Amino acid sequence: MGKEYIPLFLDFNETTQDLTDDECGRLIRAIVAYANGDDYYEAFLTGGEKIAFRFLKGLVDRNAAISEKRAKAGANKNKQEQTETNENKTDQTETKSLTKTKTKTETNTKNQNKDIQNKFDQFWLAYPKHQSKPQALKAFTKINPDDDLMEQILNAIEIQKQSDQWTKDGGQFIPLPATWLNNSRWEDDVLPPTTRKKTVPAQDFPQRDYSGVKDEMMDSLAAEIEAMRSQEVG
Repeated sequence: MGKEYIPLFLDFNETTQDLTDDECGRLIRAIVAYANGDDYYEAFLTGGEKIAFRFLKGLVDRNAAISEKRAKAGANKNKQEQTETNENKTDQTETKSLTKTKTKTETNTKNQNKDIQNKFDQFWLAYPKHQSKPQALKAFTKINPDDDLMEQILNAIEIQKQSDQWTKDGGQFIPLPATWLNNSRWEDDVLPPTTRKKTVPAQDFPQRDYSGVKDEMMDSLAAEIEAMRSQEVG
């Protein structure tokens, strides 16, 4: 059974009181051999020794069972403590990981918000109509343009600034910035502005003087009127 010790109870003397010292010695040897799992040669014990041996063997068995139960309980306790320790370490590691992830996420969000604000400031400066800025920022944030799209937006604004719609009537037909963004108006096909021809005086042609013709027409008209009067009088 391999136990490190066996108990020798105080009532041992009462159990072995009818045995001689030699018999007690053989009895103790037999009990130790039994506890160690060795051959104990019970057949070589005398009658009184056998009776005492069987009694003491029961005590050894009960003590071994108690010791084994305690050992298992101690092992389970140690295992549970180790498990709790490992769980605590895992919780701490997960907490640190979550904290690190949260901090990284907050940093990324902060940088992203800063980038969006910087790009929106560029848009707002380029767009010719400055109205409803909060709505425009909300629409711009929803789009969250990358560098390529941002370049496309700014180029579209510069082109559309020259269009007839945006230049006529003092720019009153320019869409609100939020409307322009929500409808992806940077993708519009814009016609080039209409070229208006200016009236230019004819060149390389001599200028005629019509003052004499006017005088002749007035004299002719006066003569006709005078003739009509004469006929009426006659």
